[in-house]
Amino acid sequence: IRSTPATFAGLEKAARRQDAKGVFYERGPHAKAAQIARWLDEQEEDDLMFGEFASAQLLVATPSDCDDSDCDEHSVPELATDADVEAALDRLVADLPASFRSEVRTDAAALLRLSRTLCPGVPWLTLRLEILHRDACWRWHQDGNVGRTLVCYVGPGTLAADDAAVDWDAFAAATGEADNEHVVSKCHAIPSNAILLMKGAAWPGIPGPGLTHKSPRGEEVVKRVLLKCDLTQNRPMLAYEDDPLLAGGDDLRTGRGPCVHRMAGLHR
Repeated sequence: IRSTPATFAGLEKAARRQDAKGVFYERGPHAKAAQIARWLDEQEEDDLMFGEFASAQLLVATPSDCDDSDCDEHSVPELATDADVEAALDRLVADLPASFRSEVRTDAAALLRLSRTLCPGVPWLTLRLEILHRDACWRWHQDGNVGRTLVCYVGPGTLAADDAAVDWDAFAAATGEADNEHVVSKCHAIPSNAILLMKGAAWPGIPGPGLTHKSPRGEEVVKRVLLKCDLTQNRPMLAYEDDPLLAGGDDLRTGRGPCVHRMAGLHR
């Protein structure tokens, strides 16, 4: 659904519709697109773990498995404060060029506020800046998380399909195949710099699966830079936790330390 008006308020209103699995609004090309593109040219996906340039993880609500007496003050992580949120936003963009750092931070703050407003009871919120080139999900899929809001600053945006355009029998039959392009008859190409909200299978009250989507792929694979805000019921695994030589020192409220991670079982 294209939100009307084309604002975060319009996006929030449209997202509250039960039948809306994906909502976006266009903002036109980014005012700093040229500066972002020059910076992106200098970045290599292979130099970053899972392509993630920066990330910040926040516990913003009490986890559902800590609602009973079994969870005491020592076992429940401390909820992020307003100061933690501001600090996390600062760290997320700290290594970006000054020419567009404030614009990305403003977007990250807006995505965070929107996510918390729409799903105030979801505990884990993760912000990520990603450089995607050849390591992306080009298969049609739905996410199993609660939701994701994102913006692609440079390069083509996400492709999304209405439920009516999905051949669900073919989708199921193509499980495990390298390509499932044939399972969708038509799709929406989200423009660069648009804000896109995608509901996952765990979104409260969603009818059926989450939004069907995939990364764009043409004859030439274009490098992209994305800002993502994920909502999850369980704490996503941090990528550095896989390597004991890289792990350590993370503050899970604010994303201090090497908080680059991949969602377990979550496609891009």
